[in-house]
Amino acid sequence: MPLRVGLDLVEIARLRRLLQAHPPLAARTFSERELAAVQDANEFRRYAYLAGRFATKEAVLKALGTGLSAGIPLGDIETTTADSGAPVLELSGEALRRASEAGFTTFETSISHDGGIAGAVVVLT
Repeated sequence: MPLRVGLDLVEIARLRRLLQAHPPLAARTFSERELAAVQDANEFRRYAYLAGRFATKEAVLKALGTGLSAGIPLGDIETTTADSGAPVLELSGEALRRASEAGFTTFETSISHDGGIAGAVVVLT
């Protein structure tokens, strides 16, 4: 059974500046469910949440060994929240195709925030 791990860190303030400077970027980067989950949150919570989701997307690409330039849309990588509060990683489209081709059937993530940084670890098995 194959196993791959990806890790990424995102500066929350940097992501906030980027999304505020380029509003259409949010819809291209995050799913409707990811954006809806923080629609009513205060600004700090909204950007911390989105930074964690962005870190997860990047960590998936690292675990797949593709990086951003390999043609996997970030929208194909979505993190929702279980009733328990745990993040739930879902792949679709090209991300799912690449993961399946590599023999991965299970996708897990853990997200954390501290000191203005959001971090995510992804494990593909």
